[in-house]
Amino acid sequence: MFKNHLKTAIRTLLRDRVYSGINVLSLTIGITVCLLVLLFVVYENDFDKQYDQNIHRLGVEQTENGTQQRIAKTMFPVGRTLKNEFPAT
Repeated sequence: MFKNHLKTAIRTLLRDRVYSGINVLSLTIGITVCLLVLLFVVYENDFDKQYDQNIHRLGVEQTENGTQQRIAKTMFPVGRTLKNEFPAT
């Protein structure tokens, strides 16, 4: 049965070369794009796997001209202050 399917596929490839070429090319491009997306997702999920503890983000609330902003920006002395006031557990 497999032999019959193989013969039919080869006959179709030889008879309709342009159509078959387009199908094979599009299949190749689709598989390549899927593999690239998979590699990108694996690469992006690979960061920060070595940390057992939670990673926290430090933010600041600022008020300027009556508008309040929340930003993830801190000044240099904050690191030393956090080390002194919040010891590691």
